[in-house]
Amino acid sequence: NHIFIPTIRSGVFAKLGIVLEDCIFVFDEAHNLASRIRTILSDNLSTKQIELCQKEWEKCPKDDLYNITEFLETLNYKFSKLKDGFVPQDYFIELFMNADVLETLSSCSSFILEHEKKKSNLAKVGEFMVSWLNSPNVKTKFKRDDTVFIKGLDPSFLAKDVFENASGCILMFLNLNLIILIKN
Repeated sequence: NHIFIPTIRSGVFAKLGIVLEDCIFVFDEAHNLASRIRTILSDNLSTKQIELCQKEWEKCPKDDLYNITEFLETLNYKFSKLKDGFVPQDYFIELFMNADVLETLSSCSSFILEHEKKKSNLAKVGEFMVSWLNSPNVKTKFKRDDTVFIKGLDPSFLAKDVFENASGCILMFLNLNLIILIKN
């Protein structure tokens, strides 16, 4: 699945010294490929995660960091005002278009991961922001209960580059045992 995430693919390929055009990929269980790619395009964030993010922020050293207290309070407020149903793309845009917030979320999540626990809600909020801003035309956004969901709709958005530029792609839809069973 990671081959379809451009940042991961380029990082791995750079370390290996290869390019997409020189690769041949074999995708087993290809009938599941579209749903796996839609999952890559999807994300969610709950009010509970925002509250946990606020608690993590309180634990972080604030030296030379952008103060994200107001950002987190505004995010929580905007979540509370949303009704269940579809969420317009521009609902969080102004709030999320802040590189200082993203940098602080990243720095503080590194601190939390290093000193406290294995996952960070600060990182989760940052990932959600990036997911909201990236590829808006291939996603739908909606709220249910206390969670906002981003659902990937069009897997071709991520698959296109791999299928158009790789030297070859082999899609396997059946496993060998099923073929033997059918033959018998």
